Amino acid sequence: MPDLLSINQTLRNLKRYAEIVTVLAKHGFGDIVQAATLDRLIERGVSIASLGRINPEFERLPRQVRLRKAMEELGPTFVKLGQVLSTRPDLIPDEWAEEFKKLQDDVPQVEFEVIEKRIDEEFGDTRSEIFKSIQHKAIAAASMAQVHRAVLKDGTHVVLKVLRPGIREQTETDMEIMRALAHWAEGHFSNLGYSPTEVVNEFARELQKEVDLTHEGRATERFRGQFVDDPNVVFPKFYWEATTRNVLALEEIKGVLLSRLKDGELTAKEKHEVVANGARAVLRQCLEFGFFHADPHPGNLFALSGGRIAFIDCGMTGQADTRTTQQLADLVSGVVSGDVDRVIAVVGALGDIDPSKLEDRG
Repeated sequence: MPDLLSINQTLRNLKRYAEIVTVLAKHGFGDIVQAATLDRLIERGVSIASLGRINPEFERLPRQVRLRKAMEELGPTFVKLGQVLSTRPDLIPDEWAEEFKKLQDDVPQVEFEVIEKRIDEEFGDTRSEIFKSIQHKAIAAASMAQVHRAVLKDGTHVVLKVLRPGIREQTETDMEIMRALAHWAEGHFSNLGYSPTEVVNEFARELQKEVDLTHEGRATERFRGQFVDDPNVVFPKFYWEATTRNVLALEEIKGVLLSRLKDGELTAKEKHEVVANGARAVLRQCLEFGFFHADPHPGNLFALSGGRIAFIDCGMTGQADTRTTQQLADLVSGVVSGDVDRVIAVVGALGDIDPSKLEDRG
């Protein structure tokens, strides 16, 4: 006989299935819902018509715009997927990738009482021994987590990243539905050039890391150690004593967030130095260390005084083996030197393609 916990989980899953189906239908994707049989996962006899036809405000919008709006309404898991896809024009059409770049996961703040309850659950009676104070007003609120300034017991000023309650359970349910959609796509499209199921499974592995903040802490610490010899590339200091799976304590980076950069805030020289330092940091991560920040968009990069650059939000990372790292180095060398044959050979090796099929056709 199923226990109460599993019954509650099933009920939550069914509610989320219904919500996703309704939102997709509302934005004009009822055909996909029916083709993927997602409508059968909720109450028997429910039709797309009863879930609601496409809203008039969406009817004339391009399909990619409607999907972007649906992702924003569906929340963190889908927003994260769209953000990842926006960097992969090799998997989706250019116009879809450009549209997904508009995805934002800024949301209204959760009441501090909710965040405080989460912190108390994590630290219990030791909270007063770790924290001197925690600012009630958040300095950033995203769909996965909320960020508050805090002061440790020894007077160190930090920022606390706190996972929103229930987010782990929601992402698990959402991934079930994404797998159903990927399975449907794999059965209906044989010429995609990639496996939707493998893409979703890889995304699920990365998402699991994002909802365990100790992973981000370890990654940040690793990056900081790798760039200890480079004062122009900064990663925040990480504080283990104030970190759990659901709460992460980091040094506060004070600079200009590149996504909010305004005209005149940086001189031409500073802009050049920030770009140069950022490019060098990415190349070192990929070619020297084989361990790289996998989400270096402007919202995760700060321009600091003197043209330095700082990376934050290290939850999504990637790793390249020695062979791939060497191939990437050969690719960069070939591009810089203008050696077309070398570039073609490396691209073929990276993509496991016969080099003869990549010959220059003039």
